[in-house]
Amino acid sequence: MTEHSQTDGASKSERGGLQSSETKVIPERKTLDVHTITPDEWEHFTRNAWARSLLTAATQGSNSEYVPIPTGPRQMKPDTGEDGFMGQTLNSATALPFYITLRRRKLATAEELLRDPPRGVMEYQRKPLTPERPPDTITLVSLGFPGACGYPSTAHGGLVATLFDECMSLALALYEPGHEESPQQQERRKYERNSPRPSAARGDRIYTAQLTVRYRQPVQVPALLVVRAWCVARKGRKTWTIAQALQEVDSDGKEPRSRTIRADASALWINSDAPKL
Repeated sequence: MTEHSQTDGASKSERGGLQSSETKVIPERKTLDVHTITPDEWEHFTRNAWARSLLTAATQGSNSEYVPIPTGPRQMKPDTGEDGFMGQTLNSATALPFYITLRRRKLATAEELLRDPPRGVMEYQRKPLTPERPPDTITLVSLGFPGACGYPSTAHGGLVATLFDECMSLALALYEPGHEESPQQQERRKYERNSPRPSAARGDRIYTAQLTVRYRQPVQVPALLVVRAWCVARKGRKTWTIAQALQEVDSDGKEPRSRTIRADASALWINSDAPKL
C-alpha cells in the first residue's frame, strides 16, 4: 500500500472501511503542553524533506493543525523505574536517538468515538484500516544503527511493536478524562514532567490487553519511521486504537518520494479503575 500524498492524513487509496459521519471537534484548550524542538532535533530531522515538512507545519503558531508535545515515555521516572525501557534502554544514539510526537490540536470528542470497535479491527486486514479523520498523533522516530536492528539493516519486529504500543498509548491518553489539566495540576504530577501519557505514578491503571501487529514490509534501518495513531472506539472500560508505521521508498534521489505502510497495528486497552459496564 503506497501513499503518494504530502498531507498528514491518509490518501484515498489507504481508506480501509473506517467511515464516519461529520466529526465534531473540541476547541483547543488555551494552554497546550508544547515541546520546544531542540536545535539537535531540528537539525537531525530536517535533513529529510518529509520530516522537515511535518515539523515546519507544526511550528507555525496557533494556526497549525499539529503541535509538538512532550513524549513522557522518553523520560524514565527514577523513583519507580517507569518508562525505563523507552527512556533509558532504547534512548541511545544507536537505538532511538531522536523522537518527536505531534498531536492534533482539534480532536474528535469522546462522545463521537465509536461505541463498538470497527469490524475486524483486531484481525488481519488485507488493507490497513484508516479513519477518515486525520491522525490524533504523528510520531517521528529516528531508527538508529545497529541498536534498532534485528536482521541486517532491518528493524527488530519487537521494537516495531513497542513503538506501536507507545504511540497508541499517547493517542489514547488525549481522550482520557482529566488529560486537559491546569498548570497547578501538572506541577503536582511529580513523576510525569507534563507527560500526556497515562501514568502508574499518578494512579492511572490503563493496560494493553491485546496488541495485534501486521508486518507488511521490512522496516529499514537506519531511517526515519513515521507512526500515526488514532483512538477509534470506547465502550465502558475498553478503548480501541489503531496505528500505521510508514517509511519512504528509495526513489534514486527523486522528490517527493512515495511512502508505504510497512506495518500497522490495533490495540485493546483496559481501564482497570473504570466501573465495569
